[in-house]
Formats: sequence, C-alpha cells, structure tokens
Amino acid sequence: MKKQFVKLLLKLVSDETGCRIQYGNCSCNTCFHTWAEETLGLSQNFAHLFWLLILSLRGDCKESELILGNESMFVELSQGILKSKKKKSKIK
Repeated sequence: MKKQFVKLLLKLVSDETGCRIQYGNCSCNTCFHTWAEETLGLSQNFAHLFWLLILSLRGDCKESELILGNESMFVELSQGILKSKKKKSKIK
C-alpha cells in the first residue's frame, strides 16, 4: 500500500512540475521548489519541508536523518510559526 501511495504521489508531483529528471521519474529539487512556492503558495521553508518529505518517502534518507540534519531549520520554522500566531492574535 505504501509503495503505491508513494508512486502515485511522485507521479502527481512530476506531472505538476513537468519535470521527471531524477530516478523514478521524480522531479528535481529546483522544479519542485518553484512549483511548491509559486503554484501552491508555500513559503520557502514549508516548500523545503515538503521536499524533505518527498525524499524520505522516496527512500533517499531516513526520517531521523532529516530531522537531525535540519534541526536548526525546524527550530527557525517553529519560531516563525509562533511569531505569526502572535501577530494574528494582536490583529483580532
């Protein structure tokens, strides 16, 4: 089941980006980030987290390696989310 889901997800992403340059017809990093930021409207950090998820699902690395290798980004991202929530609560 997981393999079918991953295969479908990778196909959807490559169809959306129009890029199939990596193995398994997967999109490249540049095309993926451009699509995620411009089409989906994700911030650069969220687009990167989405990319890391794709890499993990694809089997390029273990989830624990992603978290440990990007700890500072996760801390920065969580701080940004907290600041955003504070700004929104002041507006109300």
